[in-house]
Amino acid sequence: MKSHALKIAAVTLNTTPLDWDGNLAAAVQAIGLAREAGANLIVLPELCLSGAGCEDAFLAPFVGTEALASLKSLLPHCRGIAAAVGLPLFADGCLYDAAAVIEDGKLLGFAAQSTLPDGRLSYAARWFSPWKEGISPASVLIDGVAYPIARTFSLCGVRTAVSVGGEAWGRDGFLMQGAQVCLDLSARPFSFGEQARFESALARRSSADGVVLASANLCGNEAGQVIYGGGAAVAAGGVIVSRASRFSFGGLSVALFSLESAASAAAVSPDPLSSKNEEFSRAVSLGLFDYLRKTWSPAFALSLSGGADSAAVACLVRLMARYGVQELGSAEFASAIHWKAGDLPEGAAWKPGDGEAALESFLDALMPRLLVTAYQGTANSSEITRQAAAAVAKDVGSRHAEFVIDELVALYRERAEGVVGRQFSWGTDDLTLQNIQARVRGPSIWMVANAENALLLTTANRSEAAVGYATMDGDTCGGLAPIVGVDKAWLREWLKWLETHAPVGARPFPSLRLINCQAPTAELRPLEAKQTDESDLMPYALLDEIERLAVHRLHSPAETLEALAARHPDLDRAYLRGCVAKFFRMFARSQWKRTRCAPGFHVDDANLSPASWCRFPVLSGGFAREISRMDELRESAGKGREKS
Repeated sequence: MKSHALKIAAVTLNTTPLDWDGNLAAAVQAIGLAREAGANLIVLPELCLSGAGCEDAFLAPFVGTEALASLKSLLPHCRGIAAAVGLPLFADGCLYDAAAVIEDGKLLGFAAQSTLPDGRLSYAARWFSPWKEGISPASVLIDGVAYPIARTFSLCGVRTAVSVGGEAWGRDGFLMQGAQVCLDLSARPFSFGEQARFESALARRSSADGVVLASANLCGNEAGQVIYGGGAAVAAGGVIVSRASRFSFGGLSVALFSLESAASAAAVSPDPLSSKNEEFSRAVSLGLFDYLRKTWSPAFALSLSGGADSAAVACLVRLMARYGVQELGSAEFASAIHWKAGDLPEGAAWKPGDGEAALESFLDALMPRLLVTAYQGTANSSEITRQAAAAVAKDVGSRHAEFVIDELVALYRERAEGVVGRQFSWGTDDLTLQNIQARVRGPSIWMVANAENALLLTTANRSEAAVGYATMDGDTCGGLAPIVGVDKAWLREWLKWLETHAPVGARPFPSLRLINCQAPTAELRPLEAKQTDESDLMPYALLDEIERLAVHRLHSPAETLEALAARHPDLDRAYLRGCVAKFFRMFARSQWKRTRCAPGFHVDDANLSPASWCRFPVLSGGFAREISRMDELRESAGKGREKS
């Protein structure tokens, strides 16, 4: 095959850890789709045969065995083409993050990742060994045949470098060794702005090394918390010349490029989903869809409080339904989430081309089956939150209920007062009386969720998770926390945007006006107390800034205070010191809550999940010494100035 006839395909796939049959079928489908589009050199994502999120299962020998079995089953589907496919590979007692290199249905050898990612999101070094040329094994024996482990191969008559895990564009030390084409097998976790950073690095490396660089990626909520955005891309001459779809509900999309056009290739149009608002809307919607179908849950349940967090979650479920139906059509969407014949309302259907009005009508018919919401009021609940919850429920189309829980709260209070031998009062038992209201709301919505086999969603955000501002077994009830990866201040800005702006392919949610005019409040104290979240804590914007400094940048309390004081010279230092001390104390003592919270999506470059990013001891000294020394930096700086 002559190089000028070479057509390259970089593929996105939606995989599931240890789903051998499903992942193999997805790879076969991807190769077939790329072949139909005329591609003869195809790159699939990193670890796509096993799933990238196998965690400690990677250490089990059977995982390598099953991955090789899948590879052997894939080979016949690669006749007439060349391909690079990701899988875990055992060689000489070590496990490598590898790519199988195939041409015309025959296995040529493997490439392996040489520099493992070391960010807080990745624990790759726990499972994989780095492959070092000249030190690590140069071949692996499979069924009596020795296959080379190398960096470059001749594919379709073209010298081709094979990169695993973004090495070709992610680090300068990766050597192309005279290659004309580089295939990169990646599994890039989504975070805000990640696609733009990736494309910039890919284009820059293609220019620096004079290669056509094609990078595959995963797409979807693969293993529960990390979301992959898709967006496989090809770069040539320093620009992105082809990009696959991002946030695809079908999970499979292809970026195509003909090598013969490399000299005159033009850059593709800018990504329309590049803003943070758009990325959040799409990423969390896709995460919800995959979590629903991969847990075989037919619907969601949600406590709709009339506040910002629960309103955001409700709107995201509606967006999920819209994006999914838009891309797949009503029948395929229903099939994807395992609905049976008859689960769709009679006569309700939509297919691409039916128009916006028909889509809205179909979604209105779909949503009562897909989402059930409940507003559970007490004497401390205001009329505005009740009205806001009802308006949002109507806007998103959920099946909505309202009921009062004061009688249940009173019963629990009476029983507990009998045990402790005294009556409770707000003056002495503030937290006790607040928490029981939140906890009483849990059993009812859990019961509804269980009765309908629905997935109960929690409404925790990152700001409140940081300081434990949540009631365990109350507002933390649920199996999934879709917005726990974003801070409250930004979430409120997103809700204001969503009220008046239509996301690409969607519509605004005007009901959010009743949410956006409120100050966030738990509504657990009597109404005359005028309780707000920020009076209980501190301004959310300041809390989020402290969290970034303390958790993301690992500043001590003193370093955090100095950074804040420099950024906010208008704020009283004693006030800032109090906020910093409060944050660190609350952060330390609420780690057990974060350990118990439902899984949440990783959508930012940082999160607070002990399972995926931020590990902190459940029991600790609580930063006592560090807080007590918070002013030492300032004092020592002052003494230095006096001496000079």
